[in-house]
Amino acid sequence: MPLFPSVLSRRARLLLSGALSCIAFLILGYHPYAEDGGIYLTALLQKLHPEWYPYSHDFAAAHLHHSGYIWLLSLIAKAVPASLEWLFLDVHIVSIFASLYATSEIAVRCFAKSAENICAITAVAIGMSLPVAGTALYIADPYVTARSLSTPLLLAALIAVLDKKWLRVAILVVITLLLHPLMALWGAFFLAATAIAQAHSRIRPLLGFVIAALVALALVRLFSPEENLLAQTLAHSRSYWYLANWEWYEWIGMLAPPALLMALHFRSPWTSTQASLTRAAVAIFMLSGAASLLLVHPTSTHLLLARMQPLRMMHFAYLVFLFLLGAKVGSFVENVRSLRILPIVAGFVIAGCALFLMQRSLYASSNHIELPNSPLRNPWEQAFIWIREHTPVDAIVAMDAHYISTPGEDAQSFRALAQRSCLPDYSKDGGVASVYRVLAPKWQRGEHAQQDLNQLNDVERLKQLHGTKASWILLPAASQTAFACLYQNNAVKVCRLPVSY
Repeated sequence: MPLFPSVLSRRARLLLSGALSCIAFLILGYHPYAEDGGIYLTALLQKLHPEWYPYSHDFAAAHLHHSGYIWLLSLIAKAVPASLEWLFLDVHIVSIFASLYATSEIAVRCFAKSAENICAITAVAIGMSLPVAGTALYIADPYVTARSLSTPLLLAALIAVLDKKWLRVAILVVITLLLHPLMALWGAFFLAATAIAQAHSRIRPLLGFVIAALVALALVRLFSPEENLLAQTLAHSRSYWYLANWEWYEWIGMLAPPALLMALHFRSPWTSTQASLTRAAVAIFMLSGAASLLLVHPTSTHLLLARMQPLRMMHFAYLVFLFLLGAKVGSFVENVRSLRILPIVAGFVIAGCALFLMQRSLYASSNHIELPNSPLRNPWEQAFIWIREHTPVDAIVAMDAHYISTPGEDAQSFRALAQRSCLPDYSKDGGVASVYRVLAPKWQRGEHAQQDLNQLNDVERLKQLHGTKASWILLPAASQTAFACLYQNNAVKVCRLPVSY
């Protein structure tokens, strides 16, 4: 007796996507002020409140220049009466649901069996927090960024490719390009590979596409300008840009998915649509790896292509890999007795629990789901909130340059939470400056002024901070200082710097 219905209706797909969105949300968690989420939120705050961040204006507004994402969110924020915090939470949840529903639409175009449909969508939902090899990207983030919108849009474009609705493909790619140019570019490579694989059953046209793409990227590198030592230093600090700098296990994360896809395909060949997605994913894995190895070198002085991060092509390929892997699992449970499905369910549960625990380890000192207006458990976040409530808008705060990687800080963004200016840090501001080169000198001055700030004495701190206009300093709770510290918890203390130093 069949365990699953023969057809998964639209209503069933909507219900399934909704239920799996809840599971994905619970696994991912929600940390609106962390990592890139804090950078995008700061940019939106700067857009809505131009008087904020007088010292950090350039870093706060960096993401306004090449993306319409912040402009779109600012229009929504002005039109909707809800608070910004609730708006971001809503966007986060809607983006998860939209991605999963788009995945279900792809599934019904690829698989005739509903078990394959269900398992394909389930695999994507559970695997949303999976890291994409060594790219510093995840399938989805526990916060809102431009990728929150670009991913479902590119999935909708993939649906249009499978339906051969080329005008719709072009419109969706253009919209994505306006919101997130980089992910739109690399997503378009996957769409092109899928279209070619769908039109030609032989491998030669797809190999031709890979070679042509490599030539185009080589021309980009050839005609890009040489850059100065500071730009090179910033680029080298982003190890995830360079395949040569990846750890061995990150290489496995790049090589294992295409190898597994090919093994599954040759053992039990898929239908034409499924095979097209498989071949397109393998081609993109090949292209991204070849482009990085041949054209993006840590020793190169031509940094434009490195800054474009061709390894990001794997983001969409990883998503399709999860989708196809889940579908293959689903093909094993069609028309079997209920007892036989228990190992499959157990496998999904174990995978979900493992990824949940991984998320908890990344944000161990913070609430797993940081809802708007809920009490914050992280002592660093508590200190940032105190600064927001007790310092003037023009306050400038100094911290150790590597504060964001301090154990227990959980990569929480100071600017997004404190809504105050701070000197540029090594990690996140370094990432911004590596893309927006005009900020590099300011980043270097700020980063040097805060280097090893926690280990210095007060005289050395004031000497190092001279000329930065910093008016407050954030130090570990155990630090020795004679500065007037007006707030302290078990992790950090907030101290006022002398008026003139």
